[in-house]
Order: sequence, then structure tokens, then C-alpha cells
Amino acid sequence: TEAAPPQLAAGGSTQLGTLDADAVEVRSTTRFNSDELKRKAEAEVERRIAAGISDDTEWRQPEEAPAFDSALVGKRLEVLWKYTDKDTNQPHMIWSTGRVVRVADGLSDKRSKRARSVLPAGAVLWAWDADPEFDEAAGEQWLFLLPKKWNPKTHKQVYSWRYDPRELGAVEAPTADPRRRQCRRDTEQ
Repeated sequence: TEAAPPQLAAGGSTQLGTLDADAVEVRSTTRFNSDELKRKAEAEVERRIAAGISDDTEWRQPEEAPAFDSALVGKRLEVLWKYTDKDTNQPHMIWSTGRVVRVADGLSDKRSKRARSVLPAGAVLWAWDADPEFDEAAGEQWLFLLPKKWNPKTHKQVYSWRYDPRELGAVEAPTADPRRRQCRRDTEQ
């Protein structure tokens, strides 16, 4: 069963006399029905997706961010990355897919072989594949992902992150954002 939408109830009114068939019918009708409410909710979801406010991957994510431990190694993640339009220099926030290669233990992992300082525990080495269609070479980078940036409701913060849809049961990789064709990835953020 599904819950009916809430109705405006007239409080404190008393009934005078008995109800006839017409009064019973009027009282039983509702201003909204479940089908109408569902149709409006689906239309709002489509509007939000079309406007780039949210997407269907957002709703499939677990509520809590995964732990930064060895279980994360090998998982595909999407990271919200800042791209800049090559012609207009307009910034665009685009989800980029990559794979966790390593999670820093806080004892021995360094940003590079020549680095002196050890990375803090929980930093992830995130690698992305080459994408010749968008003129992007493969690469990897240490990222400091924060649990508070897990699966945001708005797509505005650089380094927001979530599981790639394939980690959640999707068969295909997410469709590449067509804006990438005209953009370059900002590497210094």
C-alpha cells in the first residue's frame, strides 16, 4: 500500500443533520491523488536532471560515505572536477570517473618518490583512463576526499565524490558529459 497525500482537514467543525449520498461523495473526493502526486514528482526529477542540478546516480548512492581503507582500493569513483571552456573560460563542474589505486596509510605513502613528507592516512591515489574522444591522457593524482563531500545534493563543490554507477550495479559506464569536448580539466585547484 502507498500513503495517500495529506489533505486539508477542517478542524473543529460539527456536522448538522445526516449525510446524503452527494455529501458523502464530496467528502470522499480528495484534492490530490497519489497518481497526480507521483506524476508531479517525476516531472520535477526530470527538470532537475535537465537543469544539471542532480542526476539519477545521486539517488542510488549509499547514505554514508565509505571508509578510507583497503576496501576502497579498486573501486570506481566519480569525482566532481572543474573544467574550463576553451573558448569562453567559463567554468563547468563535471563528474569524472576514475579508480582508486591506493589508500594512504599515513606511515609510508608519499606524493612522489622524491617527496619528503608522508601523506595523511585516507588520501586516495585516483587514476583515470585516457579518453581520446575528449583529448585527455590517462593519469593519476593523490586526492584528499572528505566524507562531508560524499554524494552532494548540489553539484558545485570541487572534489565532491561518489561511486561510479557500475559499482552500484549499472552495466555500462556513465555517459560522458558532452561539455568536456569544449573544455580542459583544471589540474591546479
